[in-house]
Amino acid sequence: MIFYRLVTHRYASEAWTGSGANLFGGRWNHKGHPAVYVASSISLAALEMLVHVHSDTVLTQYGLFSIEIPDNDIEYLDKQWLPPDWQENPAPLSTMDLGTAWLEANSGVALVLPSCVVPLENNAMLNPQHPTFSQLLKTVKALPFSFDARLVNQTTLR
Repeated sequence: MIFYRLVTHRYASEAWTGSGANLFGGRWNHKGHPAVYVASSISLAALEMLVHVHSDTVLTQYGLFSIEIPDNDIEYLDKQWLPPDWQENPAPLSTMDLGTAWLEANSGVALVLPSCVVPLENNAMLNPQHPTFSQLLKTVKALPFSFDARLVNQTTLR
């Protein structure tokens, strides 16, 4: 399965380290636990990025990457295990606890999770500390990408 990741050019060299999630945490991980978030489509990656952008000027500063993960290396979170508050903003401790437990177990390299932005679509959390993660990096490709000018030229995004 191919997943996609949008990253600011400034941090492109760190795109696969999990350092951002390690420093700040994320919906599915606590601070201090590296994780790499990816989306199942380019459009979902763009939407996931847009909900966090506060200025249209930064929309010109993103690069797109893809990574291919073999189907047998992908785990799926059963929807029955979703905490009732999983879509709350800011991200609740319940989702961070769930994802951090998966990272700490080091049982897999990719965990597919529902998107809060488009709940019928999926994101995945990758575990950069899993022994097979470095092999997956051989499949990473930089892809051409730019946000549509109609998004970039908005006077306010929020």
